[in-house]
Amino acid sequence: MKTKEDLNRLFQESSDTFKSDFAEMRSSLLLIYGEHYNKRNIGRFQDRIRTARDLSTEAKIRLTKNHIGKIARSISNIILSSAPGVAIKPKHDRELQDQKAAELNAAVWVDGKERAEWSNVVMQWVDDFTGVGEVCTKLYYDPNGGPIIGNEPLVDDFSGLPLIDSATGEMMPDPAKPIYEGQLCYEEVHGFNVLIDPNAKDIRKSPWYCIRKMVLTKDLKKAFPQKADMIQDTEDETFMIFDVGTGYRTSKKGETLLKEWFFRPCAEYPKGWYSLQVKDGDVLAEGELPEDKSGAIFPLEFERFDYIQTKPRGIACTKQLRPNQLEINRSASKIAEHQVTLGDDKLVMINGSKLSAGASLPGIRSL
Repeated sequence: MKTKEDLNRLFQESSDTFKSDFAEMRSSLLLIYGEHYNKRNIGRFQDRIRTARDLSTEAKIRLTKNHIGKIARSISNIILSSAPGVAIKPKHDRELQDQKAAELNAAVWVDGKERAEWSNVVMQWVDDFTGVGEVCTKLYYDPNGGPIIGNEPLVDDFSGLPLIDSATGEMMPDPAKPIYEGQLCYEEVHGFNVLIDPNAKDIRKSPWYCIRKMVLTKDLKKAFPQKADMIQDTEDETFMIFDVGTGYRTSKKGETLLKEWFFRPCAEYPKGWYSLQVKDGDVLAEGELPEDKSGAIFPLEFERFDYIQTKPRGIACTKQLRPNQLEINRSASKIAEHQVTLGDDKLVMINGSKLSAGASLPGIRSL
C-alpha cells in the first residue's frame, strides 16, 4: 500500500521527468490558437517602423506568421469528417431474439449519445489529439447529474420521521433535497495534467496515473464535508496553470490543487486502486476500483497522435511544422526589411521615356 510520502515522491519524479514535454504541449496550443506572440499591442515605435522611409542599423523587423493553426484545424476536420459512427447489428440476422437485442442496444446507444452530447465530446478529443498530441478521457458516473426525478421526504426535526400529507396520505417532499437520475460523464483530461510512471514505455500501459487539476475549494468542501478542514486554498504561487487566453497564470484564490491517483490491477492492487488527495497529500477518499463481471473497470483511456520509439508521451502535429514556420517567418522578415530599406529595387520604363526627378532615388535602377 502506497503511503502519502510514496505518492508525493512519485508525483515529484514524474513532474521533473516530463517537464519539457508539458511545456511542449502548452506551447503547441498557443501556436494553434494564435496566442504565441506576446507583444500584441503595437506601440509608437513599431508603428514608426511600418511608416518609416528607411531604417537604422539598430532597428530590425520581425514578422510573425502562423500557418500552424490552420494546418492543425485542417487535420482535425479531416479526422472528424472521416470518422465513422457505430452501428449495432444482430449476431444472427435471422434470429428474432438477436434482432430484438440489437434494436434495444441501438436505442440505448442513441440515448447515451444524446445525453453525453457525443458530437461535442468527439470534437474535444480530436482537438487534443492533434494539438496536445495526447487524448485522455475519464469515464465516471455522477449520481448528481441528469434530470431531477423526485425529492427526499421531509423529516420532522424532533422525531426524525418522515412527515405525511394528511390529504393524500403520502410522504411530503423536501424541496431542498432533490434526487437526480444520475448520468454517465466523459471528463476531458489534457495531457499536460497527466503524470505517469517515468519508467513506462507507453502512456497507454503505465501502471499508475495521477491527474492534477485546480478545483473550487467550496465545491470540494461540499463534496467532502467530513474532511473540510483538510481542504485549503493552494497558496503555492509557483504552481502555474495553463490558460489559452493568458498563457500561464498562478493559482487564484478559492482554488485547491486536487490529485487523482489511479492504479491498474496488479499484484499490489488485485482490483485496482484510486485515491483523491489535496496538495499536501491528505487523503479525501480512496478504495478499490468498481468492477463488473469481467473484473475491475479502469476509468481512463489514452491515445497518441504520434510517437517516438521508447518515448511514452505523445507528439503533436506542431512538432514537425515548427521548423518550416520559422523559415517562413525569417524569409518574410527579410523581404519586409529590404522593402522598407531599399523600396522597389527595379523600375521598368517604356522605351524612349525618361526618368523624372522624383524617381531618382537611392537604390533604384532604371532599365
